[in-house]
Amino acid sequence: MFGITFGRKNSSNEFSFLISSNGNYKFRKFLNNVNNDIIPYTYSSAIKTGSNEINKLKIVKSGQLLRFYINDIYINETPFQPFFGNKFGYTVYFEREIAVDYLDIKYQTTSYNNPPIVKIIEPSVEVERGFKIVKSKRILVKGVATDVDGIYEITVNGTEANVAEDGTFSANVPLKYGKNELIVKATDLKQASSSKTFIIKRASSNSNPTPIVHEKLDIGFGKYYALIIGVSEYDDKTIPDLNGEPTKDAQNLANVLISNYTFNKENVTVLKNPTENQINREFIKLSRKINKNDNLVIFYAGHGNYDKKTEKGYWMPSNSNRDFEENIILNTSIVTYIKAIPSKHTLLISDACFSGSILTRTRSLSNASNAVKAKYALTSRKAITSGALETVPNKSVFMEYLIKKLKDNSREYLSAGQLFNMIEDPIIDNPRGDKTQRPIYAPISGTGNEGGDFILIRRN
Repeated sequence: MFGITFGRKNSSNEFSFLISSNGNYKFRKFLNNVNNDIIPYTYSSAIKTGSNEINKLKIVKSGQLLRFYINDIYINETPFQPFFGNKFGYTVYFEREIAVDYLDIKYQTTSYNNPPIVKIIEPSVEVERGFKIVKSKRILVKGVATDVDGIYEITVNGTEANVAEDGTFSANVPLKYGKNELIVKATDLKQASSSKTFIIKRASSNSNPTPIVHEKLDIGFGKYYALIIGVSEYDDKTIPDLNGEPTKDAQNLANVLISNYTFNKENVTVLKNPTENQINREFIKLSRKINKNDNLVIFYAGHGNYDKKTEKGYWMPSNSNRDFEENIILNTSIVTYIKAIPSKHTLLISDACFSGSILTRTRSLSNASNAVKAKYALTSRKAITSGALETVPNKSVFMEYLIKKLKDNSREYLSAGQLFNMIEDPIIDNPRGDKTQRPIYAPISGTGNEGGDFILIRRN
């Protein structure tokens, strides 16, 4: 076998990710001269096995996971273990020879490369839920961006600003009548970036400008992302299809989030009848682009299952095999993905059989009315599920009321707890529903929930 050795202190303490000429790979830990296989000898069709074939190996640390790729195809992952040292090299056995054409080592997380800090000086818009109303055709945006690695670029709505050596910047921005969303984005030399978004409203010539009024796009709330998954059709013919209902529900939810709430279309991903790999890749993409101020909704509708004997619950993507439990996504994997996404708030909504198996065992809900800021201040990782450890109907009463209440809501700020209170009784009391079906709202175990709540912000 041959491959990459890293985290090395000496020849007795190192990690190695190795491949073989017959298409297998393994990941091992060498501790005090004792070999421990973390990922055992495993076959992968991603490995090119012909003579003199080139294989690209990639290892990425994402949160507390190490993920492995061969020729840019994700193949496996394992919990991160601290390295012995910082030496890096190659392992080659049994008279083999390798040639290394390209080596790239870089920090993948903001833990090692914090993005720039952006402060807007002019106009004075950094107030809670504020936007400024003006009559002018253009507005001068001034501010300062700081970063230990140095500022590479600052743009306002995609146009490069004038930047001084100390990070102060200015840009003269044209305005249309009505609301204008201004996005100031600063990027450092390592290509980490951050942005500030605010609203300038250009009033008509016969209206009286007001210095500051309330607006729903609170610049302190970060961006809103959504990963929405609906699986109605299955390759395995022993798994009954769901007559298009989950994919329809997924699209309906995406539409209401984009139309009624502050989810921009480019930040909403809808997967219809995806495979296991397609779902896994979207989770990985989210872990790379979401930052600590952002908010994420994850939705799944489709078949789910739960083994009481092993206490193993999972989602069933379109390529699942029921008999051998292949191409499934375990609850433990979902928890790991959620833990690796550094959002401020993550809300999981699951409409599947046995969906409650992912939740904390003890349900605790408080009906106390807290201020939006207090709810938002603490990190949250919670889920709303259509049931606990029971089956749910194919035509979803849960989704009917979820979509209805999201559309009918007139509050500027709607917490996930308030949304759950709106749908719980109607679902239980619905004459078409199963009286044993009881939706649940609770923290997700082991993901870092600190007691906050997800806040939905309604558009005008």
